[in-house]
Amino acid sequence: MSLINTARTWVYSASVKGRFQRYHRWSGAALQAVLFITPWILIDGHPAVQADVPARRLYAFGAVFTPTDTLLLVLMGLFIAFTMFLFTAVYGRLWCGYACPQTVFLEEWVRPIEKWTEGERGARMARDKGPLTLEKAWRKGAKWTAYLALAAVVGMAFMSWFAGARALWTGQAAPGYYWLTLAVTAVMFWDFAWFREQFCNFLCPYARFQGVL
Repeated sequence: MSLINTARTWVYSASVKGRFQRYHRWSGAALQAVLFITPWILIDGHPAVQADVPARRLYAFGAVFTPTDTLLLVLMGLFIAFTMFLFTAVYGRLWCGYACPQTVFLEEWVRPIEKWTEGERGARMARDKGPLTLEKAWRKGAKWTAYLALAAVVGMAFMSWFAGARALWTGQAAPGYYWLTLAVTAVMFWDFAWFREQFCNFLCPYARFQGVL
């Protein structure tokens, strides 16, 4: 509880280059391709990835899972989880560094946008400590506007896994999907603009598992 009650310490990340950062760029690009592209790919007339909740079907790269396959899906989930734990024990926290969606969005989009609008680490720290000026206001506004646009795109991409990309992006999906998209957009914007690293401290289930193990 003492950690939760302490004041927020803002993280000012510096630009880093090197071999491991290149690895992160590659893994981030691959994971974003899965998010943004797979809902548009059709296999046997169905999206490559879609959770069709009303029809109670899960489409995954040509395979179709129904509620009768729940045991199989649970076994697959456990296999993936234990495989992740094994790789963590052997190679370190690869999930946190290269595969976690939170890390991917922070490193590939959020921090570059922040650097583009507000400058490098030293400039951001000095500006935040200073008084509110016109320059500070427009830079913050530009950053938050870019975050909102990014959150909207991520929200649409995420909901495409449920509503179908073509139906959602052309306005043909059910109204409920668009309300859910607005909710996801709001949560993502809050995460990009403020919550950020606190997700790892307070909400990440993987961190809890690591503490137990």
